[in-house]
Amino acid sequence: MVLTFLRPNIRIVVYAVCLFCVVLGLKWATFDRFGSAMPDWDQWDAEAYYAIIPWFEHDHFLKNIFTPHNEHRVVLTKLQNLALTVLNGQWDARLQAVTNAILHSALATALWLLAVALFKLDVHIYPFASDCAWIAISRALHLEAVRRKAI
Repeated sequence: MVLTFLRPNIRIVVYAVCLFCVVLGLKWATFDRFGSAMPDWDQWDAEAYYAIIPWFEHDHFLKNIFTPHNEHRVVLTKLQNLALTVLNGQWDARLQAVTNAILHSALATALWLLAVALFKLDVHIYPFASDCAWIAISRALHLEAVRRKAI
């Protein structure tokens, strides 16, 4: 009796974990193939000039962290990247990408769980598994095709 009551909830949790792992694995595979530890374009001024350098030089850190970058105030992003730099001991764009992939995967999973809860979706294994498999296989084939062209 208790198992039949918990079965749908456990099934949703298992699917959510699978979705999280598929999204995270695909993003990490992309970073593995195409990622670079070198900061990209506007990271130099958005992060280095306005967050990391003022932090280490104790130079108007709070003023610089709230300085807009290209009409945007990316305070949380600057603080996250500064925390990663301090904890890692060096500025590493790949670590930032990996951390952001975890956040993106968690957001995708949370939105899926919200949709399941709001629309009272009855989740079945076959469409979910086939969708995850299709996404993973197509991404793996794409990465393999790109790898073959690069050789």
